[in-house]
This record gives sequence, C-alpha cells and structure tokens, in this order.
Amino acid sequence: MTVASVDTGWVVPYGSLPEDPEERFLFLSSCFERQVVEATPHDRGWLLELRWPGSAASYVDPRLEEGLRWFSEQLLVSDIHLGVRLEEGFQLALDDGWTLLSWSSWLQERPAPQGLSVLHLDSHADLMSPRLSRAGGGWTDLMTGGAVDLRDPLSVVAALRSNAIGIGSFIVPFVHDVPGLDLFHLCARGRMTAAPGVYAVEPVLDEDDRLFPGARRPRAALRRASDTELRRSPAGRSRYHLSDDLGELLAAIPPGPVLLHVDMDYFNDRYDGRPDWQETVRHDPAPDDVLASIDQVFHALAASPVGERIEDVTVALSPGFFPAELWEAAIDRVRHGVRRLGGGV
Repeated sequence: MTVASVDTGWVVPYGSLPEDPEERFLFLSSCFERQVVEATPHDRGWLLELRWPGSAASYVDPRLEEGLRWFSEQLLVSDIHLGVRLEEGFQLALDDGWTLLSWSSWLQERPAPQGLSVLHLDSHADLMSPRLSRAGGGWTDLMTGGAVDLRDPLSVVAALRSNAIGIGSFIVPFVHDVPGLDLFHLCARGRMTAAPGVYAVEPVLDEDDRLFPGARRPRAALRRASDTELRRSPAGRSRYHLSDDLGELLAAIPPGPVLLHVDMDYFNDRYDGRPDWQETVRHDPAPDDVLASIDQVFHALAASPVGERIEDVTVALSPGFFPAELWEAAIDRVRHGVRRLGGGV
C-alpha cells in the first residue's frame, strides 16, 4: 500500500483524482456511500477527510426525523450508520450493511455451511466492492488497517463502523468467503439493472484501485449461467438468481439453510437517495399497497417449505430510500410476518 496516513485522514497521489473539481466531487461521492469527502491539496498529494452528514437534508426524505424518533429517541442524524437493534426473531437496522453482522454471527456457529441460500429482497443488487483488501487468507480494513474475519462478529462491527463495509457492499465479502452460495434477488422489474435470469458469480480481486494503490479489493463478477449451471451449481461455485417473481425464486431455492434479508426499499424506493427524486420515475406504491405487499411476501414464505428453513432474518429501513413515514407501520407488519416463519428464526 502506498497511501500515506495522516492524523486527520489519508493522502493519495495527485494523479489518483480528477483535476476538475466537479468531476473530483462526483468521483469521491461514488467511492464513499453516505459519507461527505473533502479533498484538499497536501505536500504529498490530495488529503482526503471523511465525515458523516449531520443534516437530515442529506438523506433527502423530508420526514426523516419522524422515522428516527420512532427508531430511537437519542439517535443523531450523524449516527444513522450506527443504528441497529434486535427485534423478536430478526435484526433491524437503518443501513443494510449491518446484515453482515447477523450473517457473521450465523457463520460463527456454522463455519463451513453447505448448500446455503440467501433470499435478498431489495431495490438494488448490493454487489458493490467493500473497502477491504485480501491479505493472506483474510481481509484488511482499508480505512483502519484492522483485520476483518467474517467468522468474528466483533471484527465485522469494526469494519461497519469505519465504513469499510457499508450499504451496498456487504454481500461481496460473503460471496468470497462462502463458496457455493446461491443468492436469490427479488427485485421490482422496473428497478432491475440486469436481465432476469441465473448468473454465475465469479469472486475476483481488483488490484487497480485509484484511492488504495496496492489493495486487492473483492468484487463479484456476473456472467450468464451455462446450461449446466442452470441445472445445478458446480461444487464451490456461486450463482445469482434475479427475478421479480417471488414464487419463481422460492421454487428454485435448493435444500439447505436460508438467510432472509429484506431491504424495505424493495417495497417502496421513493427517494432512491436522489435529491432530484421528484423529477424521476419512481418505485413509489401507495402506503396501503406497501403494507399489503409485506403481508403477501410473508404469507408466501410461510406457505412455502422454504419458510421452515429460514435460519436468520435481517431487515433494513434504508433512510433516504424507503419513506420514513412508513417505518412504524411497515415494521409492525414485518414483526407479524416473521412470527409465522419456522426454522431457527
């Protein structure tokens, strides 16, 4: 690693960032979800400093404060990335990166799972690269230099707090560390960024990172599954199944344990983190339709043999995506739905 650390941030060579201020801002914003990044000239390059936004306006949703007060009377906007709690039968978080903490606790009990499936309800694929680097057989947090082991929940918590792992980047290290994973992604048709179907997942390490030279960052490369891979997954190979039809996915989930992750923006992604949300085509069903859809999903899960094999449930509220005024009523429906599931939940 050739990044130079300083007390208040870290320095990257001048050639690492665009010279144009607007291009530089857009590039850095794309690299650090949620966080505000400041780049200032330094004698050795660009000094990068990160902070969490303290204004509710940063999360777009005009009723964000209403949702936060329901979630916690004490939580500050600048601490949204820390918001997580245990409910009866499931983990509830604000940001969905905390899903990896629950999966890490599950892995600690089952360090070498066979035939594992993840059912992922989300308006996004969440296959972004985390700020981790492969070091020997483990991971290094590129923000702090700490070791990260997916079978050590405390190390995962540290990586979540540093934002080495965050929203959209929690699945990829799991794909790397759990060979043979079947990932089933239920997504509204209008929100898909790829064609529905089955893809082979290739865990790869990228070594050309502009901000962290020398890092070996994990990525999940997708390619259309071959005829053989459509019928069964070769030993140790992972697959990604994308559909807007829950029944289709439930019928395809093979025998074995299932982890259920629900990002509530699957049901309504009104804001999609976009300041211009009012000017875009939105996935914004009416409140009654959102609640009815939650009931329908959990009814289908409870009626399916898959429901008996769900061993872990995580739910994320996604501030700035799923409308805050729906949080309380929606989670009431989720609580009722989770109680209907069997297995180890």
